[in-house]
Amino acid sequence: MTPRPNGAPGEQHAAALLRHLAGEPEPGARFDMQRAITVGRRRRRNRRVTAVVTAVAAAVVAVTGISTGLAALPRHPDRGLAARPSPATVPDGCVASLLPLAPGHSARTEVTGADPSGRWTVGRTAVPNADINYLPLIWDGSTLQPTTEPPGFNAELHDINGSGVAVGEAVGEAADADRNPQPYAWVGHAWVRLRGVTAGRAMAVNDAGVIVGYALDNDGQHPVLWRSATAEPVRLPMPAGFLTGQAVNVDDDGTVVGELVGADTIRPYTWSSLTAPGELAPLPKIDGKPAYSFEVTDARGDWILGAVQPTGQDEDNDVRIPFRYRRSNHTFEQLGRDGQPIVYRGINTAGWAVGAEPAGAFVRSQGKVVRLPSTGLGEYPPIPRTISDDGHTIVGSLKSGPPVIWRC
Repeated sequence: MTPRPNGAPGEQHAAALLRHLAGEPEPGARFDMQRAITVGRRRRRNRRVTAVVTAVAAAVVAVTGISTGLAALPRHPDRGLAARPSPATVPDGCVASLLPLAPGHSARTEVTGADPSGRWTVGRTAVPNADINYLPLIWDGSTLQPTTEPPGFNAELHDINGSGVAVGEAVGEAADADRNPQPYAWVGHAWVRLRGVTAGRAMAVNDAGVIVGYALDNDGQHPVLWRSATAEPVRLPMPAGFLTGQAVNVDDDGTVVGELVGADTIRPYTWSSLTAPGELAPLPKIDGKPAYSFEVTDARGDWILGAVQPTGQDEDNDVRIPFRYRRSNHTFEQLGRDGQPIVYRGINTAGWAVGAEPAGAFVRSQGKVVRLPSTGLGEYPPIPRTISDDGHTIVGSLKSGPPVIWRC
């Protein structure tokens, strides 16, 4: 790929926003749009799937009380794929507004997740000149909710369910020497330290209160599940040939989607039971050759949204191509091309994906692209992070300022 050191103004603005969302320092006067996209993806992957060598060699913490005896994944009654709403068309006429912030909140605020109904949103804001690096935020509709002092440094919430139970992590007082985070949940207006994991993260929670994430121990990084915020964790089994992994989403029917790292690949994996093998997603073909890896960006219902690395590329190569995968019929759809400055962040049960490019934010269904309005939101293009299952609520982040919500 040819570097783009001198992109057009729109590309420069989008790169700055993408770098902000990736948590990278602001660069100087020059931006590289594609590198900003891939740096963000790599940083997210490194946060969610620790490099194999680092996980095995540097993790010196103990994981206690993790069971492997759960016969079946906990499921919410009457919440299978067939029961989910399936909107007919991508909504037009979306209206953008800003979510409120409290006095003193930083302009560096971003959305990190939302519940599938679109009611609840979670995010974080940088706290300048304070001991706490990030302050987690929760909105109910367009109302910012009060929260108590976070349980540690770099506190972040990744997901929230329809009851307002949120999950994430913080580096608390019990952190190990490497300052690895511990998993937490926000339940009933209080922080709850999740049991049985000395180091790890809680990545997702469904409406039944089932939580998934990962744990670090001397053997590396492993996907885990908690039946509730007060339950002991259960280790999710990984197939032979994969060294480390994480669970990134749990649907209301109990299906868990994760990401596994092998010696020479990264693949999505789906658990429907702990007594039967799960399903390892195939790799798409690019130019007639199977890809090297498929990194999960988001998952919901029948769909997995991710970034694919072509075969023959070095692991640190910047080439990542967005794909949408449908589990029920094992089909892929390529959503971008090599070198194209585009990023996708969220997907709903209808398979509608939200993303952004220098021209602005958009929703993409299987046959239609709808542009999201950004007039009055500043010079930088917003990046949508989540889309509700009915398609009527989309939430995202700006380069500087409060999060933006589109109601359609």
